[in-house]
Amino acid sequence: MVNEAEQALGTFVRRYETTGSPRTQAALYSLLIATIMLIIAIPLVIEAFTGTPEAASLAGLTGGVGLAALYWGLLCAYRALFRSNQIFRVREGGLAYEHDGYFRLLPWSQIRSVTDRGQPNWVGELAGWDVYCVIRPVSGRRLVVTGHTKNAAELSDTLRRAVDQNILPRRDPDRR
Repeated sequence: MVNEAEQALGTFVRRYETTGSPRTQAALYSLLIATIMLIIAIPLVIEAFTGTPEAASLAGLTGGVGLAALYWGLLCAYRALFRSNQIFRVREGGLAYEHDGYFRLLPWSQIRSVTDRGQPNWVGELAGWDVYCVIRPVSGRRLVVTGHTKNAAELSDTLRRAVDQNILPRRDPDRR
């Protein structure tokens, strides 16, 4: 819902949405990997107690990967349930953010920095790490755009250029 305060930021440029489906997919893959690794680790842990050093190392490796995947899967599931339906609207004068009734406006002058620490590889794309754009305002909490946001790389690039180089984005008449 566009209000007067958002309209004061100038002409609408583009809308970017985050839905739950990529996060749900990442959660399911991670939980599947966790289950497989932890099932493999159980007999290796039992074997490790019989005194085989190779089994202990392998048990530690598979158990560690399984626990890391379990953590990531639960985190993605939480985000899919509670951090979906995020909307980022870029305007000529700043960014509007909306999430389940929470609304925030960030004029370009009120954004201290925008950094992207994404991992553009196949694992990063699967996990949503291909884009990890952190928006740090002058005051208040930071905002994060991940690869789970549709066209996140474009949004990250637009935000970095607008804030770091003071190049304001141009309106794209074909997009809403």
